[in-house]
Amino acid sequence: MVTHDFSKSINYEHSNFPKANKFYTEILKVGKITRIGFDNEESRALQRLDVDACFEYNGKQVYVSEKYRKVDYGDLLLEVFRKFPHTPGWMNNSAADYLAYFVPRKVYWINKKQLTWFYSNILYKVIPDSFFQKLINNYPRQSRKEQTIIEINGSREYVKVVQAYNAPYGSNDTWYTENICVKFSTLRRAGVEIEEYPI
Repeated sequence: MVTHDFSKSINYEHSNFPKANKFYTEILKVGKITRIGFDNEESRALQRLDVDACFEYNGKQVYVSEKYRKVDYGDLLLEVFRKFPHTPGWMNNSAADYLAYFVPRKVYWINKKQLTWFYSNILYKVIPDSFFQKLINNYPRQSRKEQTIIEINGSREYVKVVQAYNAPYGSNDTWYTENICVKFSTLRRAGVEIEEYPI
């Protein structure tokens, strides 16, 4: 795997905003969409709580987290550490009600409260931080994927641990982002509500 370029990921997200807005207005039938940026302290606070947009949906105001992936692998990439080991990822501190997970030609509309419960009470307990440290020790300064088996509610499930080594061009700062990829079928069996929409 190649070194991860965080700035390219941000640019890719921003380029997909029109597609996301079209999904909200044409498929979910929402009205005004408020995008959460970094232009004031209130917006920055919401961004730190994994909120990218808000709007009225099913009669109430909801907060939405947006994630974009260039390939649909049939699984959900959950960021555990933005910068291992001291900066938690977006799964650890979220106020979002829904996760809009965009892949080519499809969006997964996910109940974020249920996903957060699954992550905190099941997934994070069976993949300790030592697993990520071992991956870093075995593959220093590398991006890497490694499959492992975990047990969820008595069922053996395959998950992928994905290590992204970040070394931004022109910077001396480097870090590891640590993620866990869980199949959508596994999440559904664990009680996470997921709807799929073609776009």
